Amino acid sequence: MTFTLIVLANENHDPSSSSTPNSPVHDASTFNYVPNFNIAMHNSVDDTSTDDSISDSSWEFNVADGNYDSISSLDDDEAFQYNSSSIDSCNIDYSNIGDPTVECTHCEALMWYQEKTKKGKNCSVPKFQLCCRNGKVILQLLKTPPLLLRRLLFDNSESESINYQQYCRLYNMIFAFTSSGMKVDNRFQDGRGPPNLRIHGQVCHRIGSMLPLPGESPKFAQLNFFDTDNEVQNRIEAIGNNPYIIPDTVKRLKLMLDKFNTHAKSFRMAADRLKNCSLPDLKLKLISDRSTDGRIYNHPTVSKVAALIVGDVDTGHKRDILLERQSGQLKRISEFHPSYLSYQYPLLFPYGEDGFKVGVLLRETNSKKPMKRNKLTIREWLAFRIQSRNNEAQTILLSRRLFQQFLVDGFTMMESQRLNYIRKHQKRLRVSKYGNLNDGEQNANTQVSNKGERVVLPSTYVGSRRFMEQLYFDGMAICSHFGFPDLFITFTCNPNWPEIQRLVAKNNLNSQDRPDIISRVFKIKFDELLCDLTKKHVLGRVVAYIYTIEFQKRGLPNSHILLFLHPSSKYPTPDDIDKIISAEIPTEQDDKPLYDLVKTHMIHGPCGIVNRSSPCMKDGKCSKYFPKKFQPQTIVDQDGYPMYRRRETGNTVMKKQVQLDNRITAAVVQTESDGTSVIRNVDEIKQYLDCRYVSPSEACWRLFSFPIHGRSPAVERLYFHLEGDNSVYYTDYELIDEVLDKPSVKESMFTAWMEANKIYFEAQNLTYSQFLTKFIYDKRYRRWRPRKRGHTIGRLIWVPPSTGELYYLRMMLTVVKGPTCYEDIKFVDGKVQDSFRDACFHMGFLNDDSEYVAAINEAKDWGSGHFLRKLFVTMLLSGTVNRPRHVWEQTWRTLSDGILYQQRQNTNRRGKFPLFVFPLKK
Repeated sequence: MTFTLIVLANENHDPSSSSTPNSPVHDASTFNYVPNFNIAMHNSVDDTSTDDSISDSSWEFNVADGNYDSISSLDDDEAFQYNSSSIDSCNIDYSNIGDPTVECTHCEALMWYQEKTKKGKNCSVPKFQLCCRNGKVILQLLKTPPLLLRRLLFDNSESESINYQQYCRLYNMIFAFTSSGMKVDNRFQDGRGPPNLRIHGQVCHRIGSMLPLPGESPKFAQLNFFDTDNEVQNRIEAIGNNPYIIPDTVKRLKLMLDKFNTHAKSFRMAADRLKNCSLPDLKLKLISDRSTDGRIYNHPTVSKVAALIVGDVDTGHKRDILLERQSGQLKRISEFHPSYLSYQYPLLFPYGEDGFKVGVLLRETNSKKPMKRNKLTIREWLAFRIQSRNNEAQTILLSRRLFQQFLVDGFTMMESQRLNYIRKHQKRLRVSKYGNLNDGEQNANTQVSNKGERVVLPSTYVGSRRFMEQLYFDGMAICSHFGFPDLFITFTCNPNWPEIQRLVAKNNLNSQDRPDIISRVFKIKFDELLCDLTKKHVLGRVVAYIYTIEFQKRGLPNSHILLFLHPSSKYPTPDDIDKIISAEIPTEQDDKPLYDLVKTHMIHGPCGIVNRSSPCMKDGKCSKYFPKKFQPQTIVDQDGYPMYRRRETGNTVMKKQVQLDNRITAAVVQTESDGTSVIRNVDEIKQYLDCRYVSPSEACWRLFSFPIHGRSPAVERLYFHLEGDNSVYYTDYELIDEVLDKPSVKESMFTAWMEANKIYFEAQNLTYSQFLTKFIYDKRYRRWRPRKRGHTIGRLIWVPPSTGELYYLRMMLTVVKGPTCYEDIKFVDGKVQDSFRDACFHMGFLNDDSEYVAAINEAKDWGSGHFLRKLFVTMLLSGTVNRPRHVWEQTWRTLSDGILYQQRQNTNRRGKFPLFVFPLKK
């Protein structure tokens, strides 16, 4: 088969500035899908290498429609052979995924065919999880909004409607019953990219008393009680007399909400009673309990949402809110309150419809697989609500920046639900060592609530520090298994993709007004790209890959992909690179489509003396090192970075009235294809919330439950422990004997491995890490069984030397094969040694401080230079290193990793720096 491939390289990276000097993984610049797609290549050292080289190739791809599975494994004799003869011309045809025209058979959401579940890919009727979990989530659809709101949202011909569409967040703030407490990050709203609402930190909704304190101005819900004769002006003044607000529009929206909105009616009722009542202890109760089925009813009556009460009475439910007549206190609204969203977004829920309600049941389906849970989550409720349906009002989806705020607010609701669960249960959940619990039982201490440590934000929580650390270690395990990656690709969403533009143009929106479409289109195209790379092998046979999804400061999603190529598919010489990559401007007469693509997407700047205000300028110089030098041929430097051929051909382009040549362009790769051409260039919970930034696109990505990381093959984390030191999890107030009687207490993955070595003959010739290639761990039955398919890499959990015997146990596990007990691991030189340290000594691991050298060399595969230097200092301070100078001389190059890169970043200078090596004093 043939394919079209355009590789466009933004060479904005100093090749010798890699944080890992000997690493072949190179930074790549950003790009453009007509998809954006960047590639950095590593090549073996060549005699023609030079120190002054740059490498960053941005690869533009054609992706075909289709649904693809994960990477497949091939035998060596099936190795992909790259056919360079197909690289002749550029066939410019865009790979278009079309519009979302497939209706979900359960909820009638409009879906792209590519979004169907993998299990239903061969079915005549596609099944979808994204909208309603294949029929498990059933909610009442939103009603058509009142006539006034319809006209303001959908009529693009009147100035009043255009004004409302542009400032709908302000209009909503005027009528919101609660404050949002949202910290908006405006640092990147400078007009250089699409505007988006990006929040920082924690979000919570609060509501004050019915009346403000004397001398204070009314805000939010108080505007329904205070000086209602001048309510319109009071509402405008509450947001600072913004000149863009039209008073007549505010007045008509007020009348609309008074007529249709349940909460506005209840507050009006309370305001009327308040005028005629002198009781000081009169309170307004905002009711959270709903007796109706949340799957069928979402439009409560006035009596169901609020009630006036006198004195201190039981609120009826812990999530009910009592508003006092007059106080300076703010009450926090629980995320689980049914009116949480309708209080904050009266113009998205004009009838006061209920939002998420606790306890709503999922619908039972005909699936043979039992459901792990039967209740609706906030994520599922929101994912259902932000779908487009022909039979449902699109009030939420078409509310522009107010929709952006709703998305990030909804995401924080989802995270609050999960974090609150962790915070609530970690007060009861504890962890201790099995041996410690045994001691407690023998000492007649039957309660375990005073033992163990509190559990904090765990590695299972997506986005937590431990979660990211474990993924990093897993990635380094793949690098250790396959060697250095060969290609580093950056794939960035382009908001001008025609699929996005067609959908937003129908309603006169901008791309940033529909973050849900941006996220979904990017996900489809990313899946197709990953399939092209790992299944169709458009760049060569891929034996492993790692990718991560992140979101730019301006909100657009992008991905970073590392590819590990089979030896037969690598690009080892400059001639191989020239076959697929060109960093020269093509001739307009010979290839007009390619010329237009390069001119539009792959010309840097201009910057320098012609444009000193360019974003790339730093200290008066281009931080991407443009313009490059003319280069007669591609060469590869000593670190494996190619410097692409840039001949002085005379071809130029005009950009911003500046004539530019090959010194300012990126690289292009051309091939043929059947169809497509695209351009791709100690409270840890509080700490997490305080450091969190969320954009609308990221909120959508997470609400749709899209992955933020992927890898193949899989990496299994292999845990181990000293005898009797396996971790035991339990809750407060459990009796020790009850904990110790649990079947899982005495069994662990590590002990099950030694039991498997007794059963399977094949296992006796495998180390712990090798064992995983032939066996799989069944967590349900806590035993190992032979692997039937697939390939997994085992990763021994890292422990520092300061852990003593545990560290030496880990050293022995790297060489010992098939042990059936702890004594087998310590069996060296014909006898069982007294300790694991003695076993390591007799194995020769501890001679001449070699264990410290080995520890640093192992840690370099996954640790940063800063971490390695801290590790070395820890070793010195421990006082156990006999020959520090020897360890330094063996590892100083590794320990200096990253220093040169940081110097280049700090000084914005390329090339070499003087190298000073100071020997340790004797």
